Amino acid sequence: MNVADYEVVFNLAREPFDGWQGIAFSAIFVLIGVAMAAFAARTWMRAFGVVYSLFAIAVSIMAGLGSWQHYQRLQADFREGRFSDIEGIAEHSRNPRDPSDSDILRIGSQRFDLVGPMRSAAYHRNLNYGGFDMSGRCIRIFYTDRREIIWLGIRKSGCEPNESLRPDADRIGLWDP
Repeated sequence: MNVADYEVVFNLAREPFDGWQGIAFSAIFVLIGVAMAAFAARTWMRAFGVVYSLFAIAVSIMAGLGSWQHYQRLQADFREGRFSDIEGIAEHSRNPRDPSDSDILRIGSQRFDLVGPMRSAAYHRNLNYGGFDMSGRCIRIFYTDRREIIWLGIRKSGCEPNESLRPDADRIGLWDP
């Protein structure tokens, strides 16, 4: 593969960890608990504020560790070559079940749900909010066995889906013939 043939839209190897939003959001709840503990008039409300803060801190730590581990696992899959790839004409659409949450990207029979950090890092917005529409473009995707995209590029010219990109039987992959 010659990377010069593609406009790289998403490359996990170059994307920094972007899981801080969840941690920052849960910090709001920590501050609420601290305010309750500091300014409540009754003792039981102060005690509740302390317990509430401790619970919010625990949830923040678990959310942060979960996001970090997921990011590290995807990085390892990319570095160690544990991925499959596919190239073809894309069909990009909104998710009819929850249009605010995810986009759907199809290449042939392969379906990818563009959610969370993948969407925000690569596309900045989904189709419902003015995001980039890749329908009809020739794209190549490297993806894990969990159908998580770790690299996505748009071919600059020409598009002939390459049959050799189908995963071999000994490689992980989810090719649906």
